[in-house]
Amino acid sequence: DDIAEGSGTATGFIDDDDSQYQVSISDQWFAETSDPNVPTPSFTVNADSSVPSDLTVNYSVTAGSATAGTDYTLTSGSVVIPAGESAAEIVPTIHDDTDNEPQETFTVQIDSVSYGQIMSGTGAATGYIDDDDSQFQVSINDQWFSVGGGSTT
Repeated sequence: DDIAEGSGTATGFIDDDDSQYQVSISDQWFAETSDPNVPTPSFTVNADSSVPSDLTVNYSVTAGSATAGTDYTLTSGSVVIPAGESAAEIVPTIHDDTDNEPQETFTVQIDSVSYGQIMSGTGAATGYIDDDDSQFQVSINDQWFSVGGGSTT
């Protein structure tokens, strides 16, 4: 039962299972402090399960009300979720200043992943910087005055 030359055909199918990995990032709150005992939080980039090979996540950073270089330092770049893991960290530097200011923000946006997908609705995260400078405080104390030998408040 030989196959005659030119008459044998085979079709191969490859199932792409890389799209099963969903990648997300979440909002984060940062304290504006120079205290070395206060740990700096980070943005966590999560895959919904451990990845079989290194997964590269490319991201961009956009200033909101916070000023890049003055309030924080973080540039656009990439982070790798290592094979066998399900998360990687993006760590900004938050700068302490003496300005009394409201909460400030900046955004980290996942632009692309080397395989998988960006989870719908979770491809961007806001960084909230909380000011540590004292607010102005005003107080009024009772005063006592003498009037004609008596006292009054």
